[in-house]
Amino acid sequence: MEFSENIQIRAIGNLLQYYASDLEYICNFKRFKESPIEPYIDIYKKNNPGLFQAFINEFRVARNVKEGKRRDLLVKIHRWVHSPKADDVDALAESIKNMTFQKTMISLSSKILFLNNPARIVPCDRLNRRALGLEKEKNYRAFDAKIQKMREEQRSLFQEWLLPVIMYLNKIESGFSGELKDFETIRMNRFIDKLLWMKGSDLSRMQDEVSD
Repeated sequence: MEFSENIQIRAIGNLLQYYASDLEYICNFKRFKESPIEPYIDIYKKNNPGLFQAFINEFRVARNVKEGKRRDLLVKIHRWVHSPKADDVDALAESIKNMTFQKTMISLSSKILFLNNPARIVPCDRLNRRALGLEKEKNYRAFDAKIQKMREEQRSLFQEWLLPVIMYLNKIESGFSGELKDFETIRMNRFIDKLLWMKGSDLSRMQDEVSD
């Protein structure tokens, strides 16, 4: 897949802007996962920086969860990430339909499981799917296959693009070195996410202009 220089620059800027926030969300989810669910769940579900409500607000999936079901969802997630299906986005989306208006919310599920395993899961949303030509696909499996292929084929190129800012990214990561590891893979996944989001945004804008 090709990305214009403009997309590269915007993706790098977005990564620098939000990388620390992303790592904070990941760290707080790790604490939630490793803590007894009571009473930490009532702390974690608050709308404070780095916590769950702030995360689903920022990642634009809050509206997909029924009012009053946030606590139930977190109970479900806490059990899920300790199970053998912890990385199965499609299965989680099916299992929480009673909390998501009977809709199969792949975007919501992928963003939650990204917090649990950011070295494996790249969030999937409308714009990322559009960038990959997967607008009509209703599962994570097809998205994940394309992400894996892109990572294998273009890793060296993406690493080259990040070289001018690697010092800043390393500085951000150093603030989380006591809690997280495998920063190289997490960083690469976050950059791929930003590249796809920018490309999908451009494709959507072009489609809107044609429609007008």
